[in-house]
Formats: sequence, C-alpha cells, structure tokens
Amino acid sequence: FISPEDERLLCRKFERELLRFCNVFEEPPLFRSIKCTAMNYLKRFYLRHSAMQFYPQNVMLLCVYFACKVDEFTIGIDKFVAMLEESLQYETGSFILAHEFLLMEALDYSLTVYN
Repeated sequence: FISPEDERLLCRKFERELLRFCNVFEEPPLFRSIKCTAMNYLKRFYLRHSAMQFYPQNVMLLCVYFACKVDEFTIGIDKFVAMLEESLQYETGSFILAHEFLLMEALDYSLTVYN
C-alpha cells in the first residue's frame, strides 16, 4: 500500500502527463477547453477512487477521450490511441471504451465544466 501523500504525488505526476499528452495532438490540435475539462475530470475521479484501484495513466487517457466527446471534438478511438505506443493501443482502447460509464458515475453525471 502507498501513503496518501505518495498517492497525491502520483496523481500530480499524471496531471502533468495529461497536459503533455494533449500537446501531442497536432492535426487537429486539442482545444484549451478540452485540456481543462480532462484535468477537471481526472481530479474529480480521484476524489472517489484510489490510484491503487485504477492506474492513473489509463484514467488520464479516459478523461482526455471523454472530454473530447463532451466538447464535441470528434475523434475516433482508433485515431486517439494511435498517439500511443503500438503495444499499448489495443489495451488502452479497450479500457477507455469499457470504463466510460464508470467515469460518468464518478462524476455524478455532471459533465459540465465551466472553463
């Protein structure tokens, strides 16, 4: 088990990774509102769940993909996971599609974020 402080540091690391990942999108670039929405979703998710329960990298990518959907930035799951290493694409795509409902539950179905 990890301490609450270590868990907080782990989540902070993936908050920085989220911004780095969002900057990888070049054609078309992600809107600033998507980055802010995804960050908000990530923080709200970990208010209810532990980083030991759900690996932050997968949840981070789930939040970015879901923020794209909410902000009406049309991108397919195949194109989204193409930004990742080839060995992670199938596993991550499956995780994202399987856990969208879990994210919505963690957010109490309140998807609006005022940026």
